[in-house]
Amino acid sequence: MKPVRRRCTIRARLPLTGFGLLAILVGCVWYTAAPPLTAQGYRHEARQTLSSFSSQLATAQLWGRELQAGRSPLRTTRTGLAELETDAGGTLNRFAAYEPVGGQTELRSQVVTLGDQVEERLAQLRIAARAGRTGDVVQEAAGLDELRTRTDTALGALNS
Repeated sequence: MKPVRRRCTIRARLPLTGFGLLAILVGCVWYTAAPPLTAQGYRHEARQTLSSFSSQLATAQLWGRELQAGRSPLRTTRTGLAELETDAGGTLNRFAAYEPVGGQTELRSQVVTLGDQVEERLAQLRIAARAGRTGDVVQEAAGLDELRTRTDTALGALNS
């Protein structure tokens, strides 16, 4: 009598392959979303957050200049400003969810305070744009220099 050879079918391999892919995906997500475990890691996250805030403020200023110059319609500017506000809120919430590591509570307070101010100013811009107040959008966007300077100063202090 000949021995019966069993063939491994695709169906038999699929659960193992699916589990392997799921494990890799979970590992990648954990690696990119894991909270910082050291003071150096926490400072890195603070730098990334402040850099994002600065970029969001610079982009809002650009929207204001483009609106004033007539190169961006109000409807497009309104959408861009709404997205900036949403992004700033997400950036702030992600950082605020991290526990300060190694006595970094003052740094956390500084970054969260700046983030609250960035989010509020972007909300004011979005509200003015939704109300069709083009002049207010242009003026508010131009007035973001001081907040952007404070954000960049805090970022510079972390980089030194």
